[in-house]
Amino acid sequence: IAVGGQQHGLVALDADGEVIRDALLWNDTRSAGAALDLIRELGELRGRDGATAYAEEIGVVPVASFTATKVRWLRDNEPENIARVAAVALPHDWLMWQIIGAGGEPGAARDLSALVTDRSDASGTAYFNSVTGEYDRVLFELAAGEGTFERITLPRVLAPSESAGITPWGALVGPGAGDNAGAALGLGASAGDIVLSVGTSGVVTAVSATQVADVTGNVAGFASATGDFLP
Repeated sequence: IAVGGQQHGLVALDADGEVIRDALLWNDTRSAGAALDLIRELGELRGRDGATAYAEEIGVVPVASFTATKVRWLRDNEPENIARVAAVALPHDWLMWQIIGAGGEPGAARDLSALVTDRSDASGTAYFNSVTGEYDRVLFELAAGEGTFERITLPRVLAPSESAGITPWGALVGPGAGDNAGAALGLGASAGDIVLSVGTSGVVTAVSATQVADVTGNVAGFASATGDFLP
């Protein structure tokens, strides 16, 4: 089994693995200002246009939906909550954590180190480099604050065919994917195909062997569920 879930949301967990506040979902636009702050601050740090720096470094330019902007909004507006954050997960990650039993029973110890995600969901956070396969410390700390990269646990990013674990009843759990990556996977989309999805959002998706960098932010250089990229 595997989880396909809406991308970008923020589930903030404390040191005991408890959810600190209601999840901030992708369509919560309160973090639009935080997105602009992140772009401006990276530009100041790099000495050039911030949107260009984001696009060239990780393939995406922050907008209100991306997780980094939710983290920054939490830091700016709920300092008492950001101080409690011991792990940052997406809804997809939190569900997998529960399914493999690492979330524990109510009142029991929970293993934050067992949090995992996949490339497609990680690539929509705006602090993950899907070319190198590593989280970007500078970009995460622009959102969460200085010194948080060591303090806050981020889900380990699984390879496309790597297991997230085993359920308590013995089922193998796959890495799963963000919703649009899951759709492309289910459709068998490959280079040259275009997928149009119209629902609570409208998305046009293509498949590429290389990451796309669009400084306007209109095309996001996300990763796919298969090891390719999904602009």
